[in-house]
Amino acid sequence: MKLIKRILVTLLSVATLFCVCSCDADISNYTVDYGESSIYSKQDISSAVDVIINTFKEMEGCKLYSLSFTTDEICKKNISYCNDLSDDEEFDECIVFDSHFRSPIFGGGAWNENEDYYWTWYLARKDGGKWNLLTYGYG
Repeated sequence: MKLIKRILVTLLSVATLFCVCSCDADISNYTVDYGESSIYSKQDISSAVDVIINTFKEMEGCKLYSLSFTTDEICKKNISYCNDLSDDEEFDECIVFDSHFRSPIFGGGAWNENEDYYWTWYLARKDGGKWNLLTYGYG
């Protein structure tokens, strides 16, 4: 009877671990550095962060630590880059963030297991409209 109980506890532990590791991204405890901008208000930056968070949520098993607004200079410098990424729209604003997150414990897919990643996120918009996430990954 004890052996069966041990086997069941072990199986339940493994199943629980599997569920935890294959769940949605962990965004429960991250920080946002809004930096200083003469171009964008805190609301502009927050709305861009929301777009990033919605995408990050789909990165199964990853844990977000931080998002940081880069600088006004970097944003201005990358408007043409953002326009090169889009066939549909001509953007007049670009916003760029750096991020720090950890990959899933057991890795998988494109992830190395349990490793820190530092990515850059590029978003753009026209006439103060909604932010479009154009690309993200290693900066």
